[in-house]
Amino acid sequence: MIKINATPKFYFLFYTLFSFFFLLSWNREKKTIHPFDPAQNSHIVILGNTFAERLQYYNYFETFLYKNFPQRNLTVRNMGWSADEVNLQPRPLNFGSVDEHLTEQKADIIFACFGLNEAFKGADSLDSFKRQLSALLQHMKAQRYNGASAPEIILVSPIAHEDLGGFLPDGSKHNENLELYTKGMEEIASGLDISFIDLYSPTKKRFGDADSLTINGIHLNDNGYRMVSEMMAGSLDLPVSKWTASHDLISLKGVIDQKNQQFFYRFRAVNGEYIYGRRKEPWVQPVGGPISFPSEFKKLDRMILRLDTLIWAEAKVDDTANLLKVQSIVSETVQYEALKEKQPTPFTDQFVLPPGYEINLFASEIDFPIANPVKITFDPKGRLWVASMPSYPQYLPGAPPNDKIIV
Repeated sequence: MIKINATPKFYFLFYTLFSFFFLLSWNREKKTIHPFDPAQNSHIVILGNTFAERLQYYNYFETFLYKNFPQRNLTVRNMGWSADEVNLQPRPLNFGSVDEHLTEQKADIIFACFGLNEAFKGADSLDSFKRQLSALLQHMKAQRYNGASAPEIILVSPIAHEDLGGFLPDGSKHNENLELYTKGMEEIASGLDISFIDLYSPTKKRFGDADSLTINGIHLNDNGYRMVSEMMAGSLDLPVSKWTASHDLISLKGVIDQKNQQFFYRFRAVNGEYIYGRRKEPWVQPVGGPISFPSEFKKLDRMILRLDTLIWAEAKVDDTANLLKVQSIVSETVQYEALKEKQPTPFTDQFVLPPGYEINLFASEIDFPIANPVKITFDPKGRLWVASMPSYPQYLPGAPPNDKIIV
């Protein structure tokens, strides 16, 4: 057994070395901070893949942005599109390019979220991904979407792949590639002097610590988006970066929910083929114009702007009146009213029937308040199933969609 006679000099050296290695270890683990300070009236666009698109449904991060800058009157628009990649962003016919939509939104700041889908291609495609990412970011930096200056770009890495077991894929190999792609994204961002938020490393550490944070290993659930939004807010050095069940945050999030829904109707209309595609006639006004339903879209734009003002008001002062005003905006129109009086029996003499057949009224709008039935079928029990779509072919702004299946 070796005995060491500890002297004061020994203790001093020991604690000095211990402190040095502790600080070195802490420095390696600490997150990178990119202080975020948007200008007054900044237009912020969230761009990218499924992670980006679903930020509008679990909009904790957007709530943090508005809450931290209540006097700035920010405008946030989510242009995420499921399965988008850096070099693969398919859109419907005549939808318009990403540049065109960024210009329409006058983007001052862009959160670009990529990398998860691309990482499935493996390490062999990493160099190609880095070249494509660098080209995309350089292209966006060279634009003047707001008409005056280049946009500030914040590149956001993918999250880690959570291993949920069961019949879901093992994410270990995907995580190896995600780590490589995240490091590649960080290198590109550093070389272009672009802020970079690493979500892979912190989510990799958090997965498995508690209840699952994704629905399938790669797409976050509500708890997952809350956690990641806190990570993003912390990376941007936002004073309010922890979610609490306070009335002001919940109310603000509720107003943002409604704004996001209306913008989604505007940006991602379900029946785009009738708006800008091959079926836009005969609704185009004037004839030969670029899109159909022009008056409806003008109204929808006004609704979104009105909701923006209520977000700004709610971010400043929590007021229940703001929520009531929101409902008056999004539910101010009635698209369909059921018939209240008995209508004349339809004429049947125009039907040409085979011998031995007769025809009679089985169901009407009086018997069943069905609006705009688009599909019917009978099941083996003889029941009639009807798909009722009052919102077809296009959502009427101010009339919440009430499509349903009636049996």
